[in-house]
Amino acid sequence: MESRLTWDMDPMAEGYLVRHKVGEVFNELVRIENRNLTAIVIPDAQKGIENHYIVSFYHKKGNEYCIYREENFYCYVTSKGLVVYKYPIPKLKKAERAGNSVKIEWERVSDQVAYVVARKVQRGGWVRIGMTCENNYVDHEIDIKQKYAYTVRCVSHDGKSDLSSCSYKGISV
Repeated sequence: MESRLTWDMDPMAEGYLVRHKVGEVFNELVRIENRNLTAIVIPDAQKGIENHYIVSFYHKKGNEYCIYREENFYCYVTSKGLVVYKYPIPKLKKAERAGNSVKIEWERVSDQVAYVVARKVQRGGWVRIGMTCENNYVDHEIDIKQKYAYTVRCVSHDGKSDLSSCSYKGISV
């Protein structure tokens, strides 16, 4: 299946620079000097991990490329192609028991999102247990003898649109 990254054309742009994050560094993938070309085929996109791309919109002044806007794309390769999200996976910090509840914490991604929290038991599937605009959640509906895993994803404030993926490994307690 072909992995294709697309973005909206900007009539102000003279072109686009597409970079891919490898480790902690963004490497240039392609420089497009035609503002009407707004898609590329992603070479060697890796399955099972978050692939982070930045599309930079530029004006050209002489031999210099002056970037005036950038868009981030967080992509995942699936059997159906490339799935693209606006935000990265929230980084889970900790999950700890406190009496008859579990408190889960993660790094805030943006003030523009809400978070859906999901839980699973061993050999079970993920079940949505709540939604919050904070970067923590307390699960009061637990069996203190049970082991749980938790995960979090960014969603729209109405909870209807997924804005990021989630860690399918989760964090255990």
